Amino acid sequence: MRVSSTRSASGSTERSQPSKLVSRWALSRLTTNRRSQPAEQGLTIIECLVAIVIISLTVVAITPPIMLATASRIQSRKVEKANQVAQGEIDRVRLLVERGSYQLTELPGTVGAINGTTASNAINSFGAASGSPTGGPLYSTASCSTYPGVSAAATDLVRVDVDGDCTPEYVMQVFRTPGYAPSPPTPTVPFSFEMGVRVYAYYPPPQPFIPLDTTKASLRMGTGPLDLAGGRRRPMAVLYSKMARNDSSRSLGQLCIQNGGTTANCNY
Repeated sequence: MRVSSTRSASGSTERSQPSKLVSRWALSRLTTNRRSQPAEQGLTIIECLVAIVIISLTVVAITPPIMLATASRIQSRKVEKANQVAQGEIDRVRLLVERGSYQLTELPGTVGAINGTTASNAINSFGAASGSPTGGPLYSTASCSTYPGVSAAATDLVRVDVDGDCTPEYVMQVFRTPGYAPSPPTPTVPFSFEMGVRVYAYYPPPQPFIPLDTTKASLRMGTGPLDLAGGRRRPMAVLYSKMARNDSSRSLGQLCIQNGGTTANCNY
């Protein structure tokens, strides 16, 4: 009887071992799940706020340089277009003069008479335009163009359309010195002269008209108006060029006089 009771006790102990192992395994899984719960719940509020602050500081740090670079690129494009407009007008007049068949109405406006005094033939003596930027002739590649079909005075502003939509983006002041021509006979057109072109940005109404200046605007870092300085609007492009007819044997002599020579050393 003792032997059988001992075997019975040992058998029950062996049968209880698997149940204990299962209980321990279930308890360990429950503990592991509880410990892993906080990691599966996501970021805390403090972590979110820290991330938002870092992102905000990064955006604030990189935004000003991007804005400055964009503004500078736009200013550079405007100046480049203005230079193209000025150069195109000079090339147009040069082609007329080189051909030799032109009238005064086809040339830029001037003040003074042909073969006038040295003072009247100084290109830097011409002040800024005073005409209205809204009522002048329109120069365009489209059919709405009225310039150079009509003459413009030295103080007038010619509206310029660069994209062919009949809406001006620039205005330009075109002028020239009275120039020189051989005589006799009495000259009707100059054989040599100097011309200038100033190109300004066009600001349509209701924006007020600001008095114009003759000093060229300079590129600068910033987002404000490029051409506004001292209460005046400066030109975005300024070009000067000397013109002389190639089909006249005396035009070079007139150009020599225009550049400061005399009738004695210029063979006039």
